[in-house]
Amino acid sequence: MDELLERLAEVSDLERAGAVLTWDQEVCMPLAGAEGRGELRATVGRIAHELFIDERVGELLAALRDAGLDDETIVVFTADHGEMLGERGLWFKMCFFEPSARVPLIVSAPGRIRARRVAEPVSLLDLAPTLLEAAGVPLKQGVWKQGHSLTPRLRGLADEAGDAASHLAFAEAGWETHDKWQKVIEDGRFKLILAQTLPDQRFIGGEGVRFVLFDLENDPGETTNVADKFPTDVERLKKALAAWNREPRFAVETDATGGSCGGRAMEPETEKLLRSLGYL
Repeated sequence: MDELLERLAEVSDLERAGAVLTWDQEVCMPLAGAEGRGELRATVGRIAHELFIDERVGELLAALRDAGLDDETIVVFTADHGEMLGERGLWFKMCFFEPSARVPLIVSAPGRIRARRVAEPVSLLDLAPTLLEAAGVPLKQGVWKQGHSLTPRLRGLADEAGDAASHLAFAEAGWETHDKWQKVIEDGRFKLILAQTLPDQRFIGGEGVRFVLFDLENDPGETTNVADKFPTDVERLKKALAAWNREPRFAVETDATGGSCGGRAMEPETEKLLRSLGYL
């Protein structure tokens, strides 16, 4: 900790000396400032950010404890994305390599689940059905099409559904139109990335390479494309990814026959905005 604080102070001195950190948007990489310390400043700044978040989470948990609510509150700690910190010369979040795609997912439910680690891949899409189920909200068949309740796994039980889709994790992201986004599917061992534009292909698998397969079990650093070695797994994952991609982007149905909200049409402006962002 003392060493980290010294490095933070060093960065602060660089800022006072006029060093400026800018970003090369083409490769998402920090360019060195006047003192040539751009990468150090970016890395140490990220560590400082994590320390800040850790303190704020501690304050939140302390407030729950002081209010006597800690034993009856489900707490979930997660994030919407990770961050590249110079791996492969990349910075920011705009890819599906592990440092960018993997996020924490820590669930605390006193008296309901015991401490354990779930190794199977899961998705943030699974949070809504999980938390609604924990709150006692009945989930009708087919309503939550893209997410699976994590309750069985949190309790150390086998998945009640038992279907293969519940053991796959999907994601997509990009800044082009939706049909050109990067897309990814992971089954625990293998990760298949679809890169549809030349800029994406250049830093993932090379120009002209649309599908890249990584064996996370034997190559956690994602250094080698093994698509040629495992063609059967490539086709299996491509088929599952295509099926997922055909599903509506907004796959939550509305109960038009009852419930506290009743049937409610989406406002035209809201629908237009969601479509522009690729959610519909």
